[in-house]
Amino acid sequence: MSGDGPARVETNLSVTQDRMHRYLSEEQKSLVEEVRAFARDVIAPIARAADESTEFPWESVKAMGEMGLLGIPVPVSSGVWAVTT
Repeated sequence: MSGDGPARVETNLSVTQDRMHRYLSEEQKSLVEEVRAFARDVIAPIARAADESTEFPWESVKAMGEMGLLGIPVPVSSGVWAVTT
């Protein structure tokens, strides 16, 4: 039974993704695919080595920032930027 775990999780994840995708705009679907490809092509190949070496993957984080994946965009009209110290 121990061999059934990952396949089952992947299957359930695929079903959830299919259900979610129908509610996304084309732009959102494109972003999902872009992030998925980044995780597969950039993060996955170095994840184990980064974990084992305890080195932080700065280059990957920098690349995520360049893709616009870090931070939360808040419109200036929200007034958040008007706060001063």
